Amino acid sequence: MLDTRAALEQIADALTAGGTPAFVDPRDNDLPGVWVQRAQMLYDVLCEGATLRVRLLMVSPDIGTYDALGELDALEAACIALVPPNTGGPVTDRGDVLLPDDPTPYPGRWYDVDVQITPDPDPPPPAPEE
Repeated sequence: MLDTRAALEQIADALTAGGTPAFVDPRDNDLPGVWVQRAQMLYDVLCEGATLRVRLLMVSPDIGTYDALGELDALEAACIALVPPNTGGPVTDRGDVLLPDDPTPYPGRWYDVDVQITPDPDPPPPAPEE
């Protein structure tokens, strides 16, 4: 089994350890921060692994355009230092990032990165059936 959650959590943990708040589940996090999202998956049948495309969605609090640009510039620099983009795609700004349970559209910026994942060599045993 390919554990995409673990791959996303590893990236979020690395960013957070480097001083940039990052999360896979944004419901209980404060802004500014980086929402680490699964964007797509391309399976490699030959090696039983996959290329996971991860979207790093940097989100600023709603503090006005000028100040939000400063927050997003700082988040982008920190993300690129630890997890550089490698897909050839652009870094894109958004003004309408919606977080779960919050109707406020926040300023954001994102880019994608491809990471290789492989199956867990020792998958956990199946849960007992009741």
